[in-house]
Amino acid sequence: MKLVNFFLLLISFYLFSFEKGQLNVDFLNDDEYRIDIIFIKYLKDEDLKENFQNPLVNFDRFFVALDEFQYPNLDIVPTNFEIPKENQSIDIPFIKKEIQKKTVEKNIITRKREFPRQIFQIDKRDDNLMKEFKDLIRRSRYFRFIGEQSWYQPIPSKDNSFEIFIDSNIERGSRIFGFLRPYKGRYLHTDIDIFLAEQTQEDEILIIEESDNTNLNIEGYLFNNTGQELLKKSLPNLQEEELIPIFQLKESRRIRSGEINYFDHPKFGVLILITKPD
Repeated sequence: MKLVNFFLLLISFYLFSFEKGQLNVDFLNDDEYRIDIIFIKYLKDEDLKENFQNPLVNFDRFFVALDEFQYPNLDIVPTNFEIPKENQSIDIPFIKKEIQKKTVEKNIITRKREFPRQIFQIDKRDDNLMKEFKDLIRRSRYFRFIGEQSWYQPIPSKDNSFEIFIDSNIERGSRIFGFLRPYKGRYLHTDIDIFLAEQTQEDEILIIEESDNTNLNIEGYLFNNTGQELLKKSLPNLQEEELIPIFQLKESRRIRSGEINYFDHPKFGVLILITKPD
């Protein structure tokens, strides 16, 4: 009996240590990178020989959720604007600054992190480094732009790596979401496990209620820059949005900093660019 209690105590200690290990912030000492993602749905309707089964989405895993940059409320004080006289120029210093900024941004490898965005924080500005690709996708009749995300984070070694929850949000009844695990060895690598979910019609709601592919409580971890710790965060569940995951893309690949990689499935995919700012 004492031996059984000893093993139970040992298992409990192991589980406690494992959970604590997941919550350490040692990855803050690793090199910081910027990650840009574009979510794509393939629109071309063609007969596929491969049969796809509805995937099972597993949220019972440790992952970091991305936060959104909150813009401060600014009190705008009106000032009198003097109309210039004829042939009199207006000095606007910020125009020169913007030109200098755009010149620097042409070299994506040396781009610096925008202030005041923190790590694991998304900024809704349209500054994705793959903007030209996004414009091409929008003009294409074969692809649909579903969404994008950009953020900064340290990338640790494989042993210390963790998953990031990525999400396109809903675009015309489609949503691409899942998990990204970037890590660094001799080269950069990334593992992805993502899903394409489609919004259902009213007569299909019963399918959702009977399906086990959705989770009522989805919890990830949000990084607190102030306390440098990870705090639990509840995420919206698929069941409330009447979404059914119908396709899954799971792949592991070695990548290079500054190169665009396309992870593709016959029905959807993502463009991923990882760069190391100076």
